[in-house]
This record gives sequence, C-alpha cells and structure tokens, in this order.
Amino acid sequence: MRLSKLDIAIGHLEAACALYLAGHHPATVVLLAGTAEDMLRALPPANDTPTIGEHMLQVARQMSARQDLVYRDIKEDMVGLRNAVKHATREGEHHVDLFPVDEHRYLLGALLNAFRCGAHFSAAMTEAYVRIADAEG
Repeated sequence: MRLSKLDIAIGHLEAACALYLAGHHPATVVLLAGTAEDMLRALPPANDTPTIGEHMLQVARQMSARQDLVYRDIKEDMVGLRNAVKHATREGEHHVDLFPVDEHRYLLGALLNAFRCGAHFSAAMTEAYVRIADAEG
C-alpha cells in the first residue's frame, strides 16, 4: 500500500478524533493529533489559511510586543506536551498531567492545518470540532 503524507496525517487525525469522541486515551489523542498537526504544517497549503504555528507565533509577537520572535521561540509550547507523552526517557519526567484543554488544543491545531491542506473532514473530525467548540464555549 502506498500512502501520501496527507493520507497518513489525516489517518492520525481521524484516529485521534475517534478516541477523543469515545473518551479514551487522552495521551494517545495528544500524540496522534500532535503528529498530524506537525505533518500537516509541513505540507503545501490548498488555501491561504495560516498554520496553527504561524497563528500562535503572531499571537506571541502581539502579546510580547516582540516582532523578532521566530517559531523556535514558541516550539516547546507547541509540541512540548506531545513530546512528553511520546518519550519515556525525558529527564525527571515520571508522569504527565493531561487536561481536556490539552486534547482540545492539539486537535484544533491539527484540524486547522487539515483545513489549510484542503482535506475532506470526516464525520469524526467534524463531530470533534463541534464538541470542542461546545466545551470551550
């Protein structure tokens, strides 16, 4: 089977959405959604929607009044939790605290990047988006 990188990223995102909707495995939701977000960020855009990383960088620049910030300055905020649930050997980390807002943040980032890539939204992706919007009000 030969899969495109877009197909692989959407597969990760759909699996993350299905787990989220079932209320299972928040660490796996964060890992899969974070991986999908990262892959989708690197793919060519189908429209002029900014990536979630570009959006967060703009917000950080506005909040800090520092126009010289670059993505690497906010990278830990963007991928730190994903890496915490992915790696067992991070120094001094024996547990990871996860909250619903963490799942929401990674899922929304991946969904925004999927939209940017022109991906078709499955029923699970749409339902996850609606449920997050309702929860975050």
